[in-house]
Amino acid sequence: MTYHRLAEAVSKAGFFTSGNWKHSMICASKIGADGTFTVINFYVDHREAGWFLGVLGGRVYRMPDPERVPELCIEWLRRRPDRLAYDIDSHIRREFDLIEVEPDDSTVYPSA
Repeated sequence: MTYHRLAEAVSKAGFFTSGNWKHSMICASKIGADGTFTVINFYVDHREAGWFLGVLGGRVYRMPDPERVPELCIEWLRRRPDRLAYDIDSHIRREFDLIEVEPDDSTVYPSA
């Protein structure tokens, strides 16, 4: 999985992405007339330890199956198109076997 493949899949589903394409990507369900995201649902990070999804509430989840990352992003955007998401709902966590990681987990946030 790459950020470009992920962005293409999210875009084809009618949603929006932004990011630096090297370390992270933001996924949003809506975009304003001025081109800014009006509802930012979550960000996706690719680290040496795998793919991670973070939400506005500060929680971070490891996505164990990299090939399902686009499916997960699209499914979550469809479930939350009109409001900010502060956490991933239990249905999505179960369906995609998401594993919550601690903020101080060095595999997710390596020390500088």
